[in-house]
Amino acid sequence: MEHNQRNRERQAARIARVIEQMICKQQLQSGDKLPTERQLALQFKISRPTLREALCILEYKGVIDIRPGNGTFVKQAKTLYAQHTLFPAEFAQDAKSWEEIFQLRLLVEPVMIEAFVGHITVTQLQALEANLARMHQAIEAINTSQMLQSDADFHYMLATMSGNRLWAHQLGVMVNFLAQGRYQFLQIRDQYGALKEHADIVAALRTGNASQANTCMYEHLKHGMKALVAALKETQSRQGQDSARTS
Repeated sequence: MEHNQRNRERQAARIARVIEQMICKQQLQSGDKLPTERQLALQFKISRPTLREALCILEYKGVIDIRPGNGTFVKQAKTLYAQHTLFPAEFAQDAKSWEEIFQLRLLVEPVMIEAFVGHITVTQLQALEANLARMHQAIEAINTSQMLQSDADFHYMLATMSGNRLWAHQLGVMVNFLAQGRYQFLQIRDQYGALKEHADIVAALRTGNASQANTCMYEHLKHGMKALVAALKETQSRQGQDSARTS
């Protein structure tokens, strides 16, 4: 049973990437409607439950919007095109690629947030604190998808608040790329620990402690990188063992 579940998860992740490529190749725009579930299942020769799991991955990533009774619509076409330009599909299977993305973030995000200290407004602090509350509620409800969305929103909010539009755009692309790995593999990350690290970052911003904000962000990203890469390697190891048993 567990083996079958892992096979379905891998197939769903593969189909999610194929649908993304289909959106890019057909030059679909935000708001365009995708084929029906029945049509997609027949096209990819998969079951409807596997297709729905693939669509859930894409919905979590913000690529599509599933509207019950109306269909499935493209949501973030421009971000998706940028992602596929920067990160070819094969990167999704490469732990080294994910590690390199975090290394880039380690070079930029701590410095950006340090420069932001002293300029943050009361309204912006309140928005960050509301995000912390949503993340806490998601953890308490064991809603991993919503927890990860809140985590991604936190970093994107900070990038947007910094006023650097280029970094906000690039971070959005990177977080969207990382989302497919986080959705599948991020089970070993200490979710309460991640929430506390976010709270520490907000506390440093509130008190105007630039060096502390830098340090908190740097350590937070290091912990996230370690958990994500370790989880991917563990999954790849299990896949290798499954292949060896079936060969």
